[in-house]
Amino acid sequence: MSSMNTGGRLQKRYLYCLTSGKLANGEERIELHSGVSRYELGPPYRFAARSAEDPGVPGDLLKDLPYAETAVHFFEDYDDIITSNEEKRKRQEMLDELSAYIDRTYKEIREHGLYYWFGNDKNLLFNYKKRMYQAEQQFTTEVFFRTLINFRNQVYQTGESLLDERELLDYTLEELKNRLDMIIERSLKTPGARIPLTGEYTILLKNDPASVFVHESVGHLFEEDNFRRQTVFDGKILINPFITVTDYAHTAFGKPCLLPVYLDSEGTEAVDAVLIKDGSIQTRMNSRQFAENGNNTGNGRSSLFSRIPQIRMRNTALEVEQSLVADLSVLDNVLVVEKMNGGSSEQNGEVELFVEFGHEIKKGKTAGDIRNFVIRGNALDLLNSISAWGDDFTWHGSGCRKKGYDLLLAHGAPSIVIKGAVHGC
Repeated sequence: MSSMNTGGRLQKRYLYCLTSGKLANGEERIELHSGVSRYELGPPYRFAARSAEDPGVPGDLLKDLPYAETAVHFFEDYDDIITSNEEKRKRQEMLDELSAYIDRTYKEIREHGLYYWFGNDKNLLFNYKKRMYQAEQQFTTEVFFRTLINFRNQVYQTGESLLDERELLDYTLEELKNRLDMIIERSLKTPGARIPLTGEYTILLKNDPASVFVHESVGHLFEEDNFRRQTVFDGKILINPFITVTDYAHTAFGKPCLLPVYLDSEGTEAVDAVLIKDGSIQTRMNSRQFAENGNNTGNGRSSLFSRIPQIRMRNTALEVEQSLVADLSVLDNVLVVEKMNGGSSEQNGEVELFVEFGHEIKKGKTAGDIRNFVIRGNALDLLNSISAWGDDFTWHGSGCRKKGYDLLLAHGAPSIVIKGAVHGC
């Protein structure tokens, strides 16, 4: 098989977790591993992977690729990817101060934990078109806040990510306290909230839930392996002309995306994939296996060297016509979704969005908090029902599982108004 049909990837991964709080064990967890993979694309699709702990494997697997001494050097030195102890100390101090603030301020919280994860993947990827190796480094960070709350002699557990587009040390302590206040106050309201009645509603999705909506209603269905099996979108379908959905590779709105991908796990240079624009389908996300006429978007992604790359999203964004931005604070008779804990989509276009918390507005006033219900609808119908939006676009990072494998990705959206069926009580 020619080298044009062969890809190679070497990977170093460094992960650690800092913790603080009564739920946290206080122990740093470190994982170091490295590996090499080689995969050949074409009928039949073949894949082979071995651990780099076997010193003979790198040369055996990559002997047909022009890696020379580069691969050997790649496995030697970890110093360039491990964060310094001083940086860890600063982050630990920040977590400890936030934990002490929670203890002082919120007596209703029985236990809590703050978990800071830092990941650094360094990849050496064979660019099969340029016939050369390119090094890539990707940093991922998250602070997850988890609580156990006493409410009416019962204990409720909640959890939520504390960060969005920035790293922990990019925030001031006051900014993080304000974010914690918002999360905790919402968590304290959740046990006493009611489940709404089943029925059709006008629904305001705040920007975080709206980004989950675009991930489910467009993102998964526009991954080429899924697109060929779905039955709702085709070239003749008219889609809301006021929206644009793009899966960005590495740069959006003039700055790096939350999870920039320059070269995918198959050695393809990543390009933006404009999925929906001007009321119609423009393209789909694909990989080398599924690309048509050589138009590969570079969406072949895997989290580890030893896993087969799949067509996965990178940074999927819903954008709206800016000239029609509305003041969403004046909406009436709506359900407002503040927090969502996931969703799903089927080949027939049916979408489910799992709402954890929100509130209802009736006659211009808040009519109580709501929780634990499902929004269901057809993806096309939901997209076409978008009738208003705000000017508050925000990126959100998350994990996503496909065919048994988890992967980090990002999605972004402004707050939007849709119509959908609510299934509650």
